[in-house]
Amino acid sequence: MSQYYLMGSAIKAPTFYNERGVPNWSGMSETRFTSELKAELQRFIEIEGFQRGYEDECNDTVGLRIEFFHPEFMSGAAQITWEKHYRQGVAHAQLARCKAVVGG
Repeated sequence: MSQYYLMGSAIKAPTFYNERGVPNWSGMSETRFTSELKAELQRFIEIEGFQRGYEDECNDTVGLRIEFFHPEFMSGAAQITWEKHYRQGVAHAQLARCKAVVGG
């Protein structure tokens, strides 16, 4: 999977792209975020945060990609939400692994 990531700042979103393209919010100043961009960012966090947590659990690298947003970007809400979905991905992978081991 090809991707690029550069940490943002307290006032700027990270610069990010992958094989699905460049999100509209990538590298954007927080002051330019519309409600539509905030919703797009929320969807990204839910999907990508979960996926990275799941993959990190499967690769035995939990915590490797838990930090995606600057802790002060959007008053910390983006990183807090990222961590929530990352941890859900980790938990889901652990549950899937347990079910596979016991045949559930």
